[in-house]
Amino acid sequence: MKYAPLLLTLAVVLMLPADNGHAGERQRFKRDMYGAEYSILSSLLVHLNLKSKYLCVQNPYACVGPDRAELGLAMLASSNQPEAPRKLVELIRFKFDAGLSTDYKCYLSARRPEVSPYLRDVDAGQLSHQCITEVTQFISKSKRGLYEIPVDSICRSSSEIEAELKLMSKAVRSSRCDGF
Repeated sequence: MKYAPLLLTLAVVLMLPADNGHAGERQRFKRDMYGAEYSILSSLLVHLNLKSKYLCVQNPYACVGPDRAELGLAMLASSNQPEAPRKLVELIRFKFDAGLSTDYKCYLSARRPEVSPYLRDVDAGQLSHQCITEVTQFISKSKRGLYEIPVDSICRSSSEIEAELKLMSKAVRSSRCDGF
């Protein structure tokens, strides 16, 4: 009888579904992917914001270390989760600067077999709308007047996404990440 609580605990643990670890892993992946995409978006907004133009000069700690967008992009590109290639392709909704754009193209080329189907199946209109919604929500949640950035300086239009998809598909087929 003195082992009854231990046996009861053991019985409850054994009755838990075996998939619990995988469900937790999927939740962590979703959280990580959201964080990576949010890092990219927030970094783009900060860099294009006129009010943060002199942030690095005013506060030397503001610009120490790698850029959040670079880290978010690297995290998405290096993930081995099944949804990662689709998430990576969907970043095409953002207008990247030259350096980040080159990294993005190289990551797509490196994951050619996995991203190719998603490059063909992208809904440009949906991605453009998603980006506009994300930027609008981000700006509305920030302090009033902190970000005065036109949405089209962050987000690609449907036609811009379609044109970029053609370029990306061609580059990914050739396995090149230079000279796009």
